[in-house]
Amino acid sequence: MSSEPTSSQPATYERLTPGGPAAIIVYRLRGGGVEQFFRRHIRTSRPMHPDSRTVGRVLRAELVDGDETLDDVLVTFHAPPPVWDLRLHIHGGPALDRRCVELLEAAGFAPPVAEPEPLWPTSSAIEAEAWAALPAMLTDRGMRWLLSQAHRLAAAVKRIAAMDDLAAARRECRALCERRVVMDWFSNPLCVVLAGSPNAGKSTLLNALADRHVSIVSDTPGATRDEVETVSESRGFPVVYIDTAGLRSPGDALEAAGISRTRKALAAADVIVWVIDATAETR
Repeated sequence: MSSEPTSSQPATYERLTPGGPAAIIVYRLRGGGVEQFFRRHIRTSRPMHPDSRTVGRVLRAELVDGDETLDDVLVTFHAPPPVWDLRLHIHGGPALDRRCVELLEAAGFAPPVAEPEPLWPTSSAIEAEAWAALPAMLTDRGMRWLLSQAHRLAAAVKRIAAMDDLAAARRECRALCERRVVMDWFSNPLCVVLAGSPNAGKSTLLNALADRHVSIVSDTPGATRDEVETVSESRGFPVVYIDTAGLRSPGDALEAAGISRTRKALAAADVIVWVIDATAETR
């Protein structure tokens, strides 16, 4: 019996997750090429052949190209042959995403002619925009804020459309547009640079802010030569804290290079925290 696919349905792939940065990308594979792609590019711990019994299963597997392992993936089956509906969950790096698409197209898969179905069904264009922007939110508070705005914006649009006073309606629209900056607060981390003299406690403060050990702490002045940064959040807003080399007259070329990088970081900072050793003698 032939192992080649028997479905006459065109082999198509759709990206179900929004474009842009993502931890996971989900592709939907349909059509006659699914079984052949699975056998050629999906490696499971135990040899298996997808059929009607695999519908509803979640498999941990490897995405491969010949002898090369590309990624550790999840595979889910949503429709049996001859229709086929397989979801391929890969990590969201741009290089891996491009490689996956190359494999799919080399296997005869093509994007669907019709608009791809959304991963999350939405009730309005405003809600769809909110879901599409969700991957840009860097904190849980940001995600909750964004999803709440879909309902609030829909209500505001309805209220503005019912206004008889055109000037008042324009003021409402301007007020809504001015709140666009809030989205930037949740999607672009605030850059906070920790600066000060050597051994002032900058690295200790960074570790405390991060709640983990990310920067070397030493009694020897000048231990920090390169910038050390950690991503955190404050009251639900994303923040990047940067530890820098202590500012003083450099003792050698290596320290001078570190101080130069500190000055560049200070110039690009949103906030500068000047750290002072409270136990040091007053000069």
